[in-house]
Amino acid sequence: MILSMVPAFAGTITYTLSGSSADTITFSLSQTPTPSACAYGSGCFSVATGTLSIDGGSAITGTVSFYAGGGLSILQGSTLLVNNGSSGQLLYSTVPVNPTLLTFSSLQLSEASTGGPRYDEAFVLNASTGVPEPSTAMLFLAAGSLLAGVRLRRRSR
Repeated sequence: MILSMVPAFAGTITYTLSGSSADTITFSLSQTPTPSACAYGSGCFSVATGTLSIDGGSAITGTVSFYAGGGLSILQGSTLLVNNGSSGQLLYSTVPVNPTLLTFSSLQLSEASTGGPRYDEAFVLNASTGVPEPSTAMLFLAAGSLLAGVRLRRRSR
């Protein structure tokens, strides 16, 4: 049996956008999402959020579009909720057809009124991952070490 010694990651990024008008939007995405075509052209890709929450309200479904020039838009159906730029700071690595979403702390997103977003304000973006999950090999190693310690302790008595 072959076991990997590479740690496995939770693979989810939780996004919190805190607005200049006290609005807060939260949602989670896979760190390696399956992108779809963006409604705004070839310079972006979109990812379905599953659910997102605005100001702690009930969960709604949405779509987030990430732009090659930095920034993001959030849609609920055809309603534009947020349209913000990030001054060229990409929110993902690699290429839009196979992106890896990045984490950030206190990234300032500038207000972009184009399209008339419902939440037409600047936001601060925090994007963080959960605690890495240990790999199977690491769990076996820890359990084996614990059992070996118990056996040695019993023999020494």
